[in-house]
Amino acid sequence: MQVNSLEKSIEQDVRSLAMTFLEGEQSFHWITGALTHSGLPKEATHSAIQHLRNYGNPYRAEALFTWLDQTDW
Repeated sequence: MQVNSLEKSIEQDVRSLAMTFLEGEQSFHWITGALTHSGLPKEATHSAIQHLRNYGNPYRAEALFTWLDQTDW
């Protein structure tokens, strides 16, 4: 049995949260709050979800990645 580090586990959670938003199941306010409170630094968050840039609703993806590029936390 392989045990993931806490950071790897959080990265998986962040990817799951982003996918939920990009599929249209949650609001923009929800995803921004979830990401900023995940405990993962902004750079690590961006890296963890970068491959989702073309996933789901393109307007939601554009909004999410624009927000990530312009927000400091």
